[in-house]
Amino acid sequence: MKLRLPLMLASAVVACCSMAVTIASAESISLKFGDDGTNGDGSLVFGEGGSTTQFFGNTEIGMESVAGADWIMCSVAPMEGVTGEGFQTILSNGASVQVTGLCDWYSGGTNDFFDKWLGESSTIPSQVQVDNHGMLTYKVYIIYSTDNGSGFYAPCVNGVYYSYNEEGELIQSTAGWGNTSESSDFVVGANTIVIDNLSGNLSIVGGYNSGGNRGGLAGIQIVDTYDGTYQYRTLGSGSSVWDTAAWSSASG
Repeated sequence: MKLRLPLMLASAVVACCSMAVTIASAESISLKFGDDGTNGDGSLVFGEGGSTTQFFGNTEIGMESVAGADWIMCSVAPMEGVTGEGFQTILSNGASVQVTGLCDWYSGGTNDFFDKWLGESSTIPSQVQVDNHGMLTYKVYIIYSTDNGSGFYAPCVNGVYYSYNEEGELIQSTAGWGNTSESSDFVVGANTIVIDNLSGNLSIVGGYNSGGNRGGLAGIQIVDTYDGTYQYRTLGSGSSVWDTAAWSSASG
């Protein structure tokens, strides 16, 4: 197990351990909602080849290009204690992921990224919580999709609502935003909202189906933005206690 301490932020602690769901890189986490990794007919998505907007093994997709097979499928199902449906898992970097919403929603398309999303209602919002992700600072891309509505609901991220104004500038607001007919690509201000300079655990309330605005989440990407130096200790390599564990350094 590693304990990493950034030289410029010595009070922050990142613990790493071996967990269940493997992520491809420590620099980012990509979560796909409303999807269990299959096509509409139940056949597997991976390894079939195809367009840039489909989930095939080596095809890169997203605002931060990630191989389709390295996205983590978050398909919700009935869960005890959850109103609506939920999904939870632990990633290989120790991060915990919990997703809740009305249901998985499939628009009947040909497995385009935007054909499936985490559904919501007027009383049940789409929500995502990612804890212990190990990033001291990060940005998040929140990708929306729907098959109706006049705009998207303003997401509440770590307690703050965000939207875009008419000039395409990110603002703190509860106003609806975006273009619900944009479903062919990732377009900032139309179906994707980008929030930078975040820290700590990530909490997202994607929104409700309310007032013509929709809160359907197609996916998110969390990207590490810390570029300082880490200092860490490793247990199990000649020491079993922190007091005598050796220090090492690495760039962020």
